[in-house]
Amino acid sequence: MENRDQVDAHAAPTLCGNGCGFYSNGLHGLCSKCFREKQADQQQKQAASTAVAQALTPPAPSQPAPAPQPAPSQPAAVPEPAPTQPEASSSAAPAPSKPSPTRCLMCNKKVGLTGFQCKCNPDAVFCGAHRYAEAHCCTFDYKTAQRQQLAANNPLVQASKLEKI
Repeated sequence: MENRDQVDAHAAPTLCGNGCGFYSNGLHGLCSKCFREKQADQQQKQAASTAVAQALTPPAPSQPAPAPQPAPSQPAAVPEPAPTQPEASSSAAPAPSKPSPTRCLMCNKKVGLTGFQCKCNPDAVFCGAHRYAEAHCCTFDYKTAQRQQLAANNPLVQASKLEKI
């Protein structure tokens, strides 16, 4: 019976030594939170004392400082600031001639990424119904462009003349 009372008295939890209300871990008489704070304070004090000690010791004499060089006879070139235009005037009036790249030029339907570009107007985008040249009154001459491309890509091939006997 006495053994059981001694074990219960020994195993009874004790409160933290700082009085925070938590139970101590038994080794240092502090809870885990207070123990971590105490260790952090000790490390800060140690770091501060080493920093003060390093600051108080004179630095070892190193190479002598180089003598200041005389100023050049010519003054340094100062770059002139580039003239700036007021940003408000350029952003207030967007170019009205440029069509929206996400809408069809003919019917103003939203096309998003599925729009078709034409050679008559590289900035314009057309929907599926207006993608053909006849549908949007295209002014680009495809026939002449293809003839020029064929002439450039296919050089004239001629056989050499045969000598007559």
